[in-house]
Amino acid sequence: MPESSSDPGNGKGKRSLPSWMGSGDGGGGGGSPGKKKHAEAARERAPTGPDFSKLLDGVVFVLSGFVNPERGRLRSQALDMGAVYRPDWSSDCTLLVCAFANTPKFRQVQSENGTIVAKEWISESHSQRKLVDIEPYLMHAGNPWRKNKEPAESSQGGKFFHPT
Repeated sequence: MPESSSDPGNGKGKRSLPSWMGSGDGGGGGGSPGKKKHAEAARERAPTGPDFSKLLDGVVFVLSGFVNPERGRLRSQALDMGAVYRPDWSSDCTLLVCAFANTPKFRQVQSENGTIVAKEWISESHSQRKLVDIEPYLMHAGNPWRKNKEPAESSQGGKFFHPT
């Protein structure tokens, strides 16, 4: 059983990829066709620049107070931008994305001087394909929310790191 082949009988001369590789043309792989078409349409509307997948490079985030499907959407958006997800706060985490104040995770992260933001910061950054200024979305300004050595510039020219 070949993993990729050219089918001369179909007249297209395209190579077909195995389903586990995902061809991107809707021919194989899991998931519903509607979701694939929606994701492809979103990619076409807002082209992915080379830096989009690195916007949240160095960020290890936790979600608090969200239920699916919103939880899954926020997680996917942050992962798209290069963040790393953890289900629970630990010493390597840098950012808590919180639905509202005073969740148990909120209090834990606040007591450990972690940075906490509202979900809209992730959503806005994802939809604008750039990091928007974090200040209006801060629920608690704590330790730097990125592990990089140099602070990133916001779209307004401000530094993202908070003094510690």
